[in-house]
Amino acid sequence: MGFDPARFAAPVAAELQCKLCGRVLEEPLSTPCGHVFCAGCLLPWAARRRRCPLRCRPLAAAELRPVLPLRSLVQKLEVRCDYSPRGCGRVVRLRELPAHLAACRYGPPRDALPAGRAEGGGQRCPRERRGGGGQEPGPELKREALRWSRREKSLLAQLSALQSEVQLTALRYQAKFGQYMSHISSITRDLTGSQRGKAGEPKPLTIMLHRENDTLGFNIIGGRPNQ
Repeated sequence: MGFDPARFAAPVAAELQCKLCGRVLEEPLSTPCGHVFCAGCLLPWAARRRRCPLRCRPLAAAELRPVLPLRSLVQKLEVRCDYSPRGCGRVVRLRELPAHLAACRYGPPRDALPAGRAEGGGQRCPRERRGGGGQEPGPELKREALRWSRREKSLLAQLSALQSEVQLTALRYQAKFGQYMSHISSITRDLTGSQRGKAGEPKPLTIMLHRENDTLGFNIIGGRPNQ
């Protein structure tokens, strides 16, 4: 739910910070009134309270939109390496951080033997097989790590986008369903109170659901004979 401001090499502008969590925007979403929050902060808020967090207007989940230019701007900000407490002084852009961490020499040692294997048997790790031991990875290993890190980052970004889209779609349908039920209840009350036959029996009401542009809509059949 937002990036820790302490990770960034320079102070982050207030416009790039979420007003809910107070952290740097992560997967920013915009409200119809123009306010921007982290997706992880705004989606639960919209589902529970149905109003902009700044209390300026009602809010429907279907109205939320991702702000891709703002996300790109945040990804270009420079952050310190996660292993700076171990001695790494590198500062990289946020979008380049996963690739750097994969090859950072100050990261946790990765040349230990697999757990449960005797020292004389089993398979050694790739770094040890390449003769690197505890030394800095060679160029080939760095390129391989960078390639896999980029692949992993791409897959994680796609997964995050799909998760956000699924959440938004679920909230949109939840809001639509509530509107439909309210509409149906209102029509039912009107028909029950005013649309009665000569014998005092209520006229039949038929509700037909149909798909319209891949969304679920409805038709109401009933009421006066000339309608």
